[in-house]
Amino acid sequence: MVHDDVLARIWGLQLESALEHPHYHMRRQRTFCAFNAITDAVVQFKQDEFRRQLLRCDIAQITGKIRDFSLMSIEDREGFLAAFLQMFARGKAIELPSHNPRLFEWFRMNFSEEVRMGGQAGIIANQLSLLDVSAVCYSPILSEAQSKLFSTRNLFFPVLENNRLVFKKPRAASKDGDPTKVNWIFEFKKGDALRFGKRMLVSPRANRIIVASRPEKYRPLFPVEFEPHLHQLGHSFDVFFLAGFQSFQRNMDGISFRHHLRRLIWQIKQLKSNAHARFHLEYVAIHDPVLDKAIYPSILHLFDSFGINEVETVHFLKRMGDYHLADALERREAPMNYYRGIRHIFHKFKLKRLHAHTLGYFLLLLRKDYVGRKLPEEFVNSLLFASRVADARAFYGKAPAFADLQKLSHLKISDTGIKALKEMATELYGNSDKVRHFVLNGIHDAGDHYLIMVPTAIVKPKATVGLGDTISSVAFASEPF
Repeated sequence: MVHDDVLARIWGLQLESALEHPHYHMRRQRTFCAFNAITDAVVQFKQDEFRRQLLRCDIAQITGKIRDFSLMSIEDREGFLAAFLQMFARGKAIELPSHNPRLFEWFRMNFSEEVRMGGQAGIIANQLSLLDVSAVCYSPILSEAQSKLFSTRNLFFPVLENNRLVFKKPRAASKDGDPTKVNWIFEFKKGDALRFGKRMLVSPRANRIIVASRPEKYRPLFPVEFEPHLHQLGHSFDVFFLAGFQSFQRNMDGISFRHHLRRLIWQIKQLKSNAHARFHLEYVAIHDPVLDKAIYPSILHLFDSFGINEVETVHFLKRMGDYHLADALERREAPMNYYRGIRHIFHKFKLKRLHAHTLGYFLLLLRKDYVGRKLPEEFVNSLLFASRVADARAFYGKAPAFADLQKLSHLKISDTGIKALKEMATELYGNSDKVRHFVLNGIHDAGDHYLIMVPTAIVKPKATVGLGDTISSVAFASEPF
């Protein structure tokens, strides 16, 4: 077996050499993103700030909500603090909606926030545009305040003028009277500490809790007047990122979500009239189990590619009733448990591609007929390129340009990633000579698909929001098509 330090240097050199070709492939793509471009109000954890809020609240209520932690939404400050303490102690991320404007006003009055682009579609569009990709982003609402958060480079917004589809800069496309959807994001770092009662809670990992607003008119759908133009949109772009389905509610506009879901499916099929376009869906759990079980299985077959992290994989498997795989991964986040879980999803939904990301490494499943005559090594390079973009986003605390990537050669491949790679190699091959081959190139021929695994750096992040979206979108858009 190759020594860990040598392996880290080999993968580090491969990462440095894997920037140009994926970037070239990505710049050739015409990219369309929809539906959730929103505003993130980001709050960095400060111990004194949170301690002060705990002292002002009803501790017994918070304790009760922690003991019965089955929140579907957050509607008061005690519910927020209960959810925050749970996720803080576990180092896990969660997103929950709120329908209470007074809660958002309480956030504004008591926490110091930094405003930035949010929502998967908005984050992806901004990031790709900064990497010299021509991108179009659509959102059902676009206020003037929201439009100012879009990149001014290579980025456009579709609008209808005289029943013709045209593309404008986001600021020119903004609409008077549109609300701004704001998500409040409370980020904490590994090692952050907070006393609650007699316990000192210490976060084992950097992560965040998101409290999402639900303004009217905000629907993960195209409006009726866009529908005659969806065929044109489908033929105008090569890569589609559709996201924001966590905004579904059981009743929207007084109509069951199932009506809107049928309409969404029809709209996606219109976009897919271009057989050469590729479609990616990044998973975000819907905390209402009825919606989660109904929506994702209904639309996933329309997508070529699916992106998911390890926590979401556990959640998704449970939602689909695959408890044995979910429990195994929840008990031990081992690479093989992760692979078994995502492989089950990959086959169950007949996906062409599944990209899974976690701390220290990425896993990619590729159906062989999707890869075609291309070399698996090219997909390794796309994953490494995506990892460097995510490193830069975490390091700088904002979406990086291509020039920023070349300033991070000092970052080293993590011990976590190298150990995970070696563990996976042993699980796959035992003591055979193939172990050495896998730890050096990360490619496993699994019969009907390839498994690709790459170790990554671990950067102490200035911000964690958008890292998963960045990883998945850059990897997908930079593949050799």
